[in-house]
Amino acid sequence: MTGIASPPTVLEFHPGPESCELCGALGLKTELVRDPFVYGVGETAVEISAEFPVHTCLQCEVAYTGEAAEIARHEAVCN
Repeated sequence: MTGIASPPTVLEFHPGPESCELCGALGLKTELVRDPFVYGVGETAVEISAEFPVHTCLQCEVAYTGEAAEIARHEAVCN
């Protein structure tokens, strides 16, 4: 395994918060994303993926995730 994961895939628009946690602006785009990531090192590394919402602020253009992403990645590793 090269240590580089496949790119994320947007699955669908998803309900999310109304305002940006970083700048406070109204108007977020929230998408459900399948995000592959590499787990492990060297020859034993594998690509696994997790699905979670990604919030993108339409004002400051910053994309961020929340606790749901951490939980989804943890569950993907455990499975």
